Amino acid sequence: CRQQIGQSNNMVNVTVRNSEVMGVKVALWVLLLLFLLSLIIIAAGDSSGEYGLTAIDRLVGRRLPNAAVGSQVPMLVQEQVRAWTQSDPFWRPEARKVLYLDLNRRVYCNDFVLAVPRCGLFNGSSLVWSLRTSMEAIDEDLYASQHRIQDLALIRVPELSDLDLSLQEFERRTRAVAVLNV
Repeated sequence: CRQQIGQSNNMVNVTVRNSEVMGVKVALWVLLLLFLLSLIIIAAGDSSGEYGLTAIDRLVGRRLPNAAVGSQVPMLVQEQVRAWTQSDPFWRPEARKVLYLDLNRRVYCNDFVLAVPRCGLFNGSSLVWSLRTSMEAIDEDLYASQHRIQDLALIRVPELSDLDLSLQEFERRTRAVAVLNV
């Protein structure tokens, strides 16, 4: 008789079963939300710097594949660089401060060396292409500058830091470099 009473659908047994089912459902929803949160956090990083530099480098590669050292940088490229560095009230409240920029293996501007165009110069007819000597020269100029290394961000197109390449292969594959003061 007691066994029948224990197995019957009285209020206590129904409540216990429902609370167990609800507990399992809540636990599954919490796990689902944690999974979705991990996906959102990963995707929330600002990669506009990399995308913008890649787009400008492709533009220069397609429109000016053989631009000579000393030739004037076209206004189209200057406008693209200016748009890339400007702030945006919705996405990036502060403008990018470019200290070094080369596109399609030609130096657009370099604030580390006085002999080449300065990065603050936009819409100028005096902005001319110069030759990128080597990635090591960029590093040497960077370390010799008055800027703290931890305040600088380096963007390369394509990003090759995960690959084990020789210095010559790394030099050959890197198309564009930007050093930003963050």
